[in-house]
Amino acid sequence: MSDSPVSNWSEELLQRGGMRGRLEGFKSGYLKGFKSGFFQGRREVARNMLQEGKPVEEISDVTGLLPGDVQKIPQEES
Repeated sequence: MSDSPVSNWSEELLQRGGMRGRLEGFKSGYLKGFKSGFFQGRREVARNMLQEGKPVEEISDVTGLLPGDVQKIPQEES
């Protein structure tokens, strides 16, 4: 019965589903990592600008971070 068309078809569907699941997992993990790195870079730029004495509003404009998030950056580093 393992060589029946129904069995072959169901096995193929299971394999495709497994590949689809792995692809979805990869995409999800990749996007999560990209997003995390993207915002980490923005926080690093903001931290450097804070060290140079730039105003929070300017930093917010340049990085796209909210002013409240910019103000929290020095606290995150300690």
